[in-house]
Amino acid sequence: MSEETEALPPIHPESAGPIRQFFRDLVGCLTEPRRFFSERFPKISFTYSLAFGLIVYWIAAVLGWLTRVVRHETLLDGLLKMRDQLQQLPFWRSLPADIWAQNPEKLSMFPAWLAEVFGLALNPFGTLLHFVINGLIVWIGATILVPKSSLQNDSTRDPVTLVNLIKIVALAAVPELVGAILGFLPLGLGMLISNVYAFILLMIAISVRYRVSYLRSFAIIALPGFLGLMVFGCIVTVVSALIFGTFAAFFHVH
Repeated sequence: MSEETEALPPIHPESAGPIRQFFRDLVGCLTEPRRFFSERFPKISFTYSLAFGLIVYWIAAVLGWLTRVVRHETLLDGLLKMRDQLQQLPFWRSLPADIWAQNPEKLSMFPAWLAEVFGLALNPFGTLLHFVINGLIVWIGATILVPKSSLQNDSTRDPVTLVNLIKIVALAAVPELVGAILGFLPLGLGMLISNVYAFILLMIAISVRYRVSYLRSFAIIALPGFLGLMVFGCIVTVVSALIFGTFAAFFHVH
């Protein structure tokens, strides 16, 4: 361990309250990811990691919504722009002038602001599904690429389990806040920076916990997606061939 690392204060979850520890973990994961996943990760429970990731995603969703409010990109703003565009069409100009009088801010039977609130309220459920799917993807890659012999010879390495990979994915969700804070950047640069940061953070976490190189950790993350694209491509090819064969046979008969 380097002198710089030894000079850093130790992370003691019992020395801080839950809110203070949350922010300590937030800063530690963002600024010292190798140390965080080396020292702090083994002390974190699966329940805490899920709660941590859910809170991070929800805060990011609220910040993203506030950014869209300032930039006039909310659902309500979209509906009002759509109304203005429709009013430019000759068909809509011939309609009664009071057609928008009955609460034009409604989307279907719900007001636009209520749809936004529902989106924020349901965010944790979508986030949890996101953790499970991403954890499953990384688990497939780790099952294929993490050497089994190294796991047997080194008891300090984490087991390749779905629970452990979901835990890593949940804790590596911190860059979502970066994307939300940088939401004012044009051309979606904030989201791009967040996604790149998240990918690098996940690579570091897998490298630290399974003692593999960054190249192998990159492959662990990317391989399942590549295999999924291949399978999807094969399915699309087979379905397309069946449809083409069916139409060819149909037109040939008739």
